[in-house]
Amino acid sequence: MATHVLDNKTPYEMLYKKVPNLKHLPVWDCHVKVHSTNGSKLNMCAIDGRWMGFDHNSNGH
Repeated sequence: MATHVLDNKTPYEMLYKKVPNLKHLPVWDCHVKVHSTNGSKLNMCAIDGRWMGFDHNSNGH
């Protein structure tokens, strides 16, 4: 029988020896404000949106 390498721990726990703090992680589909570059600088710079997850191609959400 094979043993589990991580023993039911996250990679973060294995590296830092503590449980990661996830309290600031957004809830999927929650209301967010999204930065918008449309319009002049006197207009609002954000539009309403829904958080859908992290973008794998950038450091953004």
